[in-house]
Formats: sequence, structure tokens, C-alpha cells
Amino acid sequence: MFINYRLKAKRQMAIFATLGFAGFALCVMSGLAMAEIPHQDFAFWAMLGVGFVGFFTVFWSIFVFFWTTLGVIFNYIDYKALS
Repeated sequence: MFINYRLKAKRQMAIFATLGFAGFALCVMSGLAMAEIPHQDFAFWAMLGVGFVGFFTVFWSIFVFFWTTLGVIFNYIDYKALS
């Protein structure tokens, strides 16, 4: 069976980059929303929960953001090496 390693590296690069961007975007957007919403409202606490989800997406366990960045870099290297 033929495995296209170049396509696999490209897909993994996209997945890792999307994971890092999504976590960062959740943190930023929830922070901006919490700045505008009074802390007595339920929406403030919901945005705090969204912020925690974004934080744990980015910094899950032993700083997954570091591993996400390494995943993008290593898959880019694999992609270029297979060219």
C-alpha cells in the first residue's frame, strides 16, 4: 500500500497550526468579551469558561502549545525533505 508521506506531513502541519490558533483565538475573544460584560451577568461567567477551554487547549498538560509549535516545525521539515 502506498502512503503519501508528503501529504501526511502537510495535513499534520495544518492540524497542529489550527489547534494552536484555535486555542489562542478562544483566549483572546473571551478576554475581549469579558472586558465588555459586567461580572454579574451569566455571559461573563460563560466567557470565563470559554477562556479556560482556550487556555487548556493552548497550555494543556506540559505546555501543548510548545509541542504544537514543534509539530508544525517538524512536519514542515518532513514536507520539505520529501520534496
